[in-house]
Amino acid sequence: MSIEDVTPVVLDSGSSSIKVSLKENFERMAFLSQNMRAGFACENKPRVVISSVTGQLKKQSGDGSNVVEMSSPIQRGIVIDWDGATELWEHAFNNLRITPKCHPMVLTESPFATNADREKMTEIFFEKFNTPGVCFANQAIMSLIGSGRTTGIVIESGENTTHITPIFKGRVITGAVNHLDIGGHQLTEYLTTMVSAERSHIFPNGVTLEMARQIKENLGYVAQDYELEVATFAAVDSIKRSYDFGDGRVVSFGKEIFRFSEAMFKPSLLGKTSDGVAELVWKSIIKTEPDMEKALLGNICLTGGNTMITGFKERMEHELTALIPPFNQISVIAKDDRKFAAFNGGSVLASLTNRWSHWTTRQEYGESGASVVHDRSLLPAEKCVDSVSYSYAVFTCSSNRLQTLLSFAFRTHVQAIWSMGTAEPTIPKRAYWTQEWNLDVRGM
Repeated sequence: MSIEDVTPVVLDSGSSSIKVSLKENFERMAFLSQNMRAGFACENKPRVVISSVTGQLKKQSGDGSNVVEMSSPIQRGIVIDWDGATELWEHAFNNLRITPKCHPMVLTESPFATNADREKMTEIFFEKFNTPGVCFANQAIMSLIGSGRTTGIVIESGENTTHITPIFKGRVITGAVNHLDIGGHQLTEYLTTMVSAERSHIFPNGVTLEMARQIKENLGYVAQDYELEVATFAAVDSIKRSYDFGDGRVVSFGKEIFRFSEAMFKPSLLGKTSDGVAELVWKSIIKTEPDMEKALLGNICLTGGNTMITGFKERMEHELTALIPPFNQISVIAKDDRKFAAFNGGSVLASLTNRWSHWTTRQEYGESGASVVHDRSLLPAEKCVDSVSYSYAVFTCSSNRLQTLLSFAFRTHVQAIWSMGTAEPTIPKRAYWTQEWNLDVRGM
């Protein structure tokens, strides 16, 4: 069986989770973020989402109970413990119920991954998992592809860091990439500190990270005008919000439910000297060529679980509008499934085209070693538009995924798409689109 005959698996490894795509009844571990995702090409969401945190039994505590030491082999998108990461990938495949040697792998990688990182991962997947082929995909590009675009600026805010990546026609503008060392974990820690200090009479033993995460996800939001929001909460006590922890405690919270998220825009709240996320976005844009600015401002793509906080999109629009020159238009795209954006982009491209020449096979690895992988990627920057424009697509998908595929096809000038069971192709014409670039499927 050749590599062309089997469905690729998409593996998106985050700082505290891995996304795959197959076990429907996966039970979430309440105290861990789910950042590793895996699944099959052409599916619109991962089948498996697991925590990328490992535990090792170390010793017994004083009361005789077992103590498990937790660690994250992947931090800020970079593997720091290859043995631990290998165990996580193996766990993901077990949950997906696949044999890795039967499926080529699309592996997403951080914008800051090094050649050495890529070579080591290649070695593991060929030597340990015996996969028939691997293909690396930049997470920022895949996130943009998942929104149906090849040009835009991706704000990817995950568990431990925020990457800001300008992309023009599928090419990362490397010299304009920025990052902020703040992600969801840092915000949760900040909220933990505030609640423990201000609600010590309710939580005499302090607040755990899990409790803070519950508060963040259920009550947290981003203030549109921070100073005004602080003043409003000081003047009107009745606007406090309550949360039921399910253990008999119903607790009211005040300004801490929006103060924690302000650190994304004012890192000084966490003792950092960095610019806020909006300023970093604008600095990335002005580092690009002047003729790219309009396209980038019109396609600002939010991805990652940390951008899911209520009000994040609106605050970003407000901050950027104040920063950019007059008469410029901005558009911030925040899809409902942006938590899985990189996985979805990899799934779209792996199913949209049979560009197997961009994969590294096990045979090529055996002949040339791991360095051969640097010449291959799912969407090579220098060949992005042409490689998509002249490819043939063979795929199966749901009606929801069809809209994403047609969106991507139109934006990248794919000539035609055949649907299963039809004799004629669907031609992606401008008439099918509204001014907001949303697909209008009537008459198709």
